[in-house]
Amino acid sequence: MNFENTFSVSDICRKFWEFERRHELLDFKIKNIYVWQLVRFKMFNKLLRKKGIYGVAHSNADSVKDKFLETPRMLINSLLKNPFLGKYKRDIIIFDHPRKVKVGKEYIDIYTYNFIENQKKNKIDVLEAPYLRKHMKIKSEVNRKYTDHQWLNVLLKKTVKPIKLTEYEKENLKELERVFLDYFQIDGIDLYNNIVEALNRHYHKYNYYYKLLKKREPKVLYIVVSYNNMSLIAAAKDLNIKVIEFQHGVITNYHFAYNFGDPSKDIKYFPDKMLTFGDFWARTKGFPAQTEIEVYGYPYLNDQLEIYKGVKKKQNQVIFISQGTIGRKLANCAFESAKAMPEYNFIYKLHPGEFDRWKKEYPELIEAAKLNNFQVIDNNNYSLYSYLAESEFQVGVYSTAIFEGLALDCKTILYNLAGIEYMEDLIEQNFVMVANDSIEFKKKIRSFKVKEINKNTFFESENNVQA
Repeated sequence: MNFENTFSVSDICRKFWEFERRHELLDFKIKNIYVWQLVRFKMFNKLLRKKGIYGVAHSNADSVKDKFLETPRMLINSLLKNPFLGKYKRDIIIFDHPRKVKVGKEYIDIYTYNFIENQKKNKIDVLEAPYLRKHMKIKSEVNRKYTDHQWLNVLLKKTVKPIKLTEYEKENLKELERVFLDYFQIDGIDLYNNIVEALNRHYHKYNYYYKLLKKREPKVLYIVVSYNNMSLIAAAKDLNIKVIEFQHGVITNYHFAYNFGDPSKDIKYFPDKMLTFGDFWARTKGFPAQTEIEVYGYPYLNDQLEIYKGVKKKQNQVIFISQGTIGRKLANCAFESAKAMPEYNFIYKLHPGEFDRWKKEYPELIEAAKLNNFQVIDNNNYSLYSYLAESEFQVGVYSTAIFEGLALDCKTILYNLAGIEYMEDLIEQNFVMVANDSIEFKKKIRSFKVKEINKNTFFESENNVQA
């Protein structure tokens, strides 16, 4: 069987869930650490890349050279923005999204900014991880700390004092790797060493955050991107601190980080509560049963809708919304579409994780940029919403921006590439059109017709969440 050509993201999801159930992996522990819960999402994405279904989502800022060059800056940040400094308590601690967006003259995290602004009466700390090795200056928050100290601390400890596995534990992991590779009929995925690395990192991160949270004694911990903060979640839960996650992107029945083979299981490293953009996302079938779901809304988007509500659409302007996972293939689709439709103007908006690598990895996009009707945007100098507001059409696969574009009245066409399963509800309800190639795209764009959408389904206009 030719796996690469016959399997889709949804197929891989189902196979993974079956593999989890068959081997009871959600309960699999070593050193009292749920190791499969730590690595399952990473292994899922590795498998998709191995089979050519997905590309790399974001730029890699973790090479040895990058780490070495950034060590002096991280040492300075560890002294000036160390979250352990000071003898005080906090009611709330917020780990916001590392990637910031420039709004006016200031950089903000679009998922937590509104919430933080409304917490001025409470005692809060905001902890920020670097994005692509940098922190953007945010002058309005004096209680902002950096996680650089944690990164250096864990790097040192897992190097000097790694976890030592027994021979029995090693054999268990080797057997799991053998079964994994055999089940998916692949090679080249080093499950064993990925688990060992995850164990070491988790053990020391857990200890770091346990001490920090015990010192600050927050009642509630707010996070963004739970699957990047599992050690933090584990420490908080062991201290009986409630963990609440802000939605930051598309969550559907095939987002593997939010769907589990057995949702009735206790998922140790998952938040207690999920705050969604709207009711649409709360319907996800595989959410752990333990997790409370609450519709919070998307205040930042609502502010942007007010700003751009009077913008007039430019007829025949098409914006492509890129993603690293399918960027190369989508770039080729955009190139072919632009060549076939010279009377249309095309904008190709890269994801920030693609800014510094598209010229090396997307040759089709370099050729497309030479066309008179094609523009590549590889910066955040202008808001994505400004492009969406003025564009008649938007094109993509499964980006969150597709939903934002719908809220800004963009006529939407999806290219049938890996990940389109995430959008099956939009497709089934005839809210968007789907194209398999540039010929079909040309026909669809000229005969565009879909049902009207109730935008509040995706993004509630009001929220009443309190700490």
